[in-house]
Amino acid sequence: MLALVPILWVIFAAFFTYNITLSTGAMSRIKSMMSTLSGDRRIQALAIAWGFGGFLESAAGFGTAVIIPATILIALGFEPFFAAVICLLANTVPVAFGVIGIPITTLAKITELPVMPLSLNVVLQLTPFVLLVPFLIVLSVTKSLTGLKDVWLPTLVTGLCFAIPQFIIATKSVQTRYGLQLQTPVELVLAS
Repeated sequence: MLALVPILWVIFAAFFTYNITLSTGAMSRIKSMMSTLSGDRRIQALAIAWGFGGFLESAAGFGTAVIIPATILIALGFEPFFAAVICLLANTVPVAFGVIGIPITTLAKITELPVMPLSLNVVLQLTPFVLLVPFLIVLSVTKSLTGLKDVWLPTLVTGLCFAIPQFIIATKSVQTRYGLQLQTPVELVLAS
């Protein structure tokens, strides 16, 4: 029962924060800010589903990393089902660390293993996917390899901006729980 307390607390905080952003109008400002990043749908999908969704997974998790970016993509003109699929695809990587590192810290407690080696092993296993998923997102939007021609560099930079901070955080004595929260702002700024 005590194991549920941190998870329930995160869910409560996420709903509380989300309701505040709705009531203050901050969510509409976030949507309008995201829509001005680029007119290119490929870049919009990368920035919103991969970058913003990754941040939301680390901060709130439990579906918010799919729901909120998908609604923004829908507002930008993406088909609802397609927006959800892109966001689900983008969420395959950050979900391994989940909200503030709960999956890794829970695994460490259950196995009585140190957090940092576990975190590093997860990062090493995720790295190929961290580099691959942004390309899959762009391919999903364009439905052809020729669609990568103009945006292969920003797509690669997006993956590297996720992978490099994640590796540094996992190898240094920085708490796992802050890993995604630190790397996704770096990724959003550099990829945009």
